[in-house]
Amino acid sequence: MGGKGQIYARVNHVSKSGMSRTISLAVVHKGKIVTLDNTAFARVYGDSIKNGEVRINGCGMDMLFEATYRLYQFIFDQQRKPYQKHLVRYEEY
Repeated sequence: MGGKGQIYARVNHVSKSGMSRTISLAVVHKGKIVTLDNTAFARVYGDSIKNGEVRINGCGMDMLFEATYRLYQFIFDQQRKPYQKHLVRYEEY
């Protein structure tokens, strides 16, 4: 399992209309996976929270990317280091 600031993302459910998803984001902390769903950060990357589930609205794009991007924007200063500089390229795996 990784670490070093990696964010793990999962789609838990897609609405019947396809216009929203419930998602989970997690990080590795001290060797354990810690979900961010029940933290203040969930309000940053989700559009709503109901019964402990984080919902993000949208379709036609990668909504997990959108959620991680929102979280990154909140945590880091974009002028200092753009989001794209933190992405791991497929050829580097």
